[in-house]
Amino acid sequence: MSSASTSLAANQKVYTQMTSYLEAGHTLIVPIDLRSSLPESEKAKFSLGTGIGLRQTDAPRIHSGIWAGVIALIGRAENIEYNSKMWSPDMSLPINDRKGSRVDLPDLATMTAYHAKLKAAIKT
Repeated sequence: MSSASTSLAANQKVYTQMTSYLEAGHTLIVPIDLRSSLPESEKAKFSLGTGIGLRQTDAPRIHSGIWAGVIALIGRAENIEYNSKMWSPDMSLPINDRKGSRVDLPDLATMTAYHAKLKAAIKT
């Protein structure tokens, strides 16, 4: 995770490519963190983040961009499945309170609400 402008520009290229895959009829699987079901040696293997962003001042803006991209992809998909173990650190919290925090994201309504919470946190 780097600056917000660098990360957001790089992520946009990924969403453009994913949109093309969807339009071509392919299936997209957004990786999630399944720590409870993975052996110790593979923890976080399928996570979208490394944890380094928890202390980045631009992290709420970057995470907001990630969720906006994921939500837009969901809107283009014909079939959607949500994993009940999907979660994200609560990036709307102050930097020192983020570690160990989590927002469960099992469905689109919760993802959209969390995205709105991030956008509100960025404005303050």
